[in-house]
Amino acid sequence: MMKKINTVIISCILSTLLLAEDSTKEKYVGDNRDKANNEVDSKELFLKHINTGWGMYYEGSDEQEQLKKELEKGSATDKTIVMLLSEILDTNKENLKTNKEILKVLQGEFDPQPKKMVVDGKECFENDSARCYKMPAFTPEAKMPIYVNFHQNPSIQTAAEVIKWEDKHFWEIRKSAHLRQQALAQFSDEIRPYNGTNRTGYRDGRGEYEKVHEAAVLKTLLKLSSKYRYDFYFGENDGENLHQVTVALKLIRTFEEYGELPVRFVFNSNKSASTIKEVMNTLDRKAFDAKNPIEFAVLPKAEYKKLNIKVTPSFGVLDKKKKTFQVLTAGQTTVTKMINSIKAFMMVKDEFKDSMVSDFKVIKESGDFMMKKVEKQFNLTDIEKAQFKKVMK
Repeated sequence: MMKKINTVIISCILSTLLLAEDSTKEKYVGDNRDKANNEVDSKELFLKHINTGWGMYYEGSDEQEQLKKELEKGSATDKTIVMLLSEILDTNKENLKTNKEILKVLQGEFDPQPKKMVVDGKECFENDSARCYKMPAFTPEAKMPIYVNFHQNPSIQTAAEVIKWEDKHFWEIRKSAHLRQQALAQFSDEIRPYNGTNRTGYRDGRGEYEKVHEAAVLKTLLKLSSKYRYDFYFGENDGENLHQVTVALKLIRTFEEYGELPVRFVFNSNKSASTIKEVMNTLDRKAFDAKNPIEFAVLPKAEYKKLNIKVTPSFGVLDKKKKTFQVLTAGQTTVTKMINSIKAFMMVKDEFKDSMVSDFKVIKESGDFMMKKVEKQFNLTDIEKAQFKKVMK
């Protein structure tokens, strides 16, 4: 506030001086020049420059100091102005210093410049590779003294202090988690319309509503079958291939209740493909049953490498339009993991809109499933089923 008052006082003093000054011309020399680079040859013009702030903010010269020296030669009024200008000058210097510090912080936060470091005698930039690792300044650990002390001075004692701190921290997180659960139980999809209570995944277990949840997920995925195809990539180990084929067929049968899942079995040799086909044809078992024929394909190992398939068997999804393939699971897997991986992929692609597969929505739609469960439990006849439905409705 005092600085604002000083500025107003200066403005009033200088305005009064401009009105009171006569037209006597006094030559002011030095580097004092107006915006058009003309010499400032009168006190009136000189004071005008001061009053408009041009002299005080002229960049690239010692204009402020020059003005002080010139005015110190003048009258008491001039010396008063010098005193006020000196205060402004000091304030400006202080503000400039503060602004430079602010700029430094902003650059560090939003435009950090890479810093050099030496590792094993070789110079490199911080975090440009794993070899040149340095804890990033934006991580929570780097900003907390207890972690900084531990990383700079690793020892049993500093590790113990970290563990004590973390134990207290985790306890607070646990309390926070319980509060979240209680809030979800009370407000349900009013506060979490997208993911329901806990964002359940597909589950093999058959609880009160898993079958309904499964149906919602599978039907949604089948609607996308025109855009995506699911591929199983097998290797040369026939034992592994056979095991994963049975899992893949189980996945296919899971979807078949609601529609046809576009699936392809891919092998890296004709021998592996022929072996699996022969086993499936020879052994008449339900494990190899499927309503729709499975597409078989053989691709060279080089094609596997292009698709970045490092482990077989692998399961992934092909975007038919973009011709891009994404590995979803690597190695032996289960139906649960495959469906959850598909679901996660579709979420990333924004294919699941709003709460179409959220827990709360499924719970609300689980009535029909519960009725079927009762019918099965009591082994009702068709007549009893009709009577039961009539009573329930």
